Amino acid sequence: MGRIVAVNFVSIDGVMQAPLSAEEDRDGGFTAGGWAAAAGDDTVDAVMRKLTTSAAGMLLGRRTYDIFTEAWSQADAADPSIAAMNRMPKYVVTRNTDRLAWANSRRLGGDQASGVREVRESTEARLVVFGSGQLVQALAKNDLINEYTLLQYPIVLGSGKRLFGVDRHRTDFILSGSLISPAGVAILTYQRSVNS
Repeated sequence: MGRIVAVNFVSIDGVMQAPLSAEEDRDGGFTAGGWAAAAGDDTVDAVMRKLTTSAAGMLLGRRTYDIFTEAWSQADAADPSIAAMNRMPKYVVTRNTDRLAWANSRRLGGDQASGVREVRESTEARLVVFGSGQLVQALAKNDLINEYTLLQYPIVLGSGKRLFGVDRHRTDFILSGSLISPAGVAILTYQRSVNS
């Protein structure tokens, strides 16, 4: 069975909404978009490159898929991360029936958990979920996430969508890796505990 790895930029207070751009997600009147963009560095870039190039496929919610399609589907494929994203299968969890324009994209409609569970059981590889807050919360609620890589930025936002919703049940994880970037980003990898 494959492994699902959720990769998210989060603030100290757990906000994951619109880390890279003000236009990314304004839901709820959120005006702090782009909060992570200025604090990146070569270490963060290297970690993201490794996470991308080592994945066998991506699981994405529709909003993140559309953002990624616009940003990466036509970008310079000489970059190994971009080449990997364009080559790998992209599983889009959505009820939206609009055409999926990015190569190697497949819609997982209907029940979020059952479609993802089916994909995970059909592979031995790592599937990475980038961003996709609603999808991550649904997968967590259904015990489908094996690992989190959280890039925690040294900022408190005070409001915005949080990575872990209030209806979350207890799940134990073990810290399996940590790194602090020169810009102060704590890169934390948590593996699902055997007892959870």
